[in-house]
Amino acid sequence: MNMRNPNLTFVVNALKATGDTIPEAITNAEDESDRIREEVRKYRNHGYAAMASTWADAVLDGRDPAEDREVFRAVLTNVLLEGGDLEYAALNAVENRAVRAVADVQDDILKRFKKAFDDAGKTLRKSFNILGKTNIDDTTAIFQLGPVAVQAHQDAKEARRIVRVIDNGWTGLNGLTHFAGPNPEYATRWADPDVDTWERVRRSKDGWQMTVEGVTLDLAISRDTINARTERLAREREERAARPAEEDRAARINYLTGGAIK
Repeated sequence: MNMRNPNLTFVVNALKATGDTIPEAITNAEDESDRIREEVRKYRNHGYAAMASTWADAVLDGRDPAEDREVFRAVLTNVLLEGGDLEYAALNAVENRAVRAVADVQDDILKRFKKAFDDAGKTLRKSFNILGKTNIDDTTAIFQLGPVAVQAHQDAKEARRIVRVIDNGWTGLNGLTHFAGPNPEYATRWADPDVDTWERVRRSKDGWQMTVEGVTLDLAISRDTINARTERLAREREERAARPAEEDRAARINYLTGGAIK
């Protein structure tokens, strides 16, 4: 389906990447778009002259133009055509219907996204266990490791692609329904690492790089999950900041007492 709404396009592409069926709300939108285009083609054969002719026929045949169905149809057609780009506006209306329908099945879509994303993360972990920290883009080095490594590399490439496509769908859906609020950083929505790891990978947009850093991909699909992760990171940051002061205090007490603090 040729959609003008990029967020809806991202959602559809991500759903295709899951390998699951596309929700009826979206497939219906494609059929509805075809119907709209066909109707617009019919309307383009009409205009002011056709409207005037229909009105004149009603008058000459003794019918009240205000009550005549054909006159009403001709007037409606003329109004729609004169108002602007009918096809563009009508197709936007179809997409808006699809967006509303997508919001109704949002939870199901998010579950599909999470399964595909997390499964891709498991594939990346398996590939990493075989390839180690070999440069994933150095195909020569990987071929030298043998056929098992080559297959692991192919699996990792596909898993990286799925991670990117699903994340685009995630942000697209959030753009449509705002289920998660403002988009959190990749490291927060993709996983739940400790604060030190989070700071190392926070700017990464690559599932493989996160995997190499020891991160387990675990897509957040609710605002509560994102908030919980954000709050835990804040607590860990505070605890880390307080640690040097506590260690210094312990060292001073140890010096003054001449003994170890248990």
